[in-house]
Amino acid sequence: MFMTQLKEETDIFVTRYTSLEASDPASAWSWLDELRAGGIRRFQSLGYPGPRDEEWKYTSVAPL
Repeated sequence: MFMTQLKEETDIFVTRYTSLEASDPASAWSWLDELRAGGIRRFQSLGYPGPRDEEWKYTSVAPL
């Protein structure tokens, strides 16, 4: 159940990003668009970080 909820939350985040991307006035900056698109693709594949991810090991991700 937890994994299903986490997947749903990830999907909600990606959906919100996609809708904001369409209305973003900064979209004229192609370098920023490419950076954001790469970031959201990485997030889709990895999901939210957890305590087993070394870079996030001592960071509370509860607020996310």
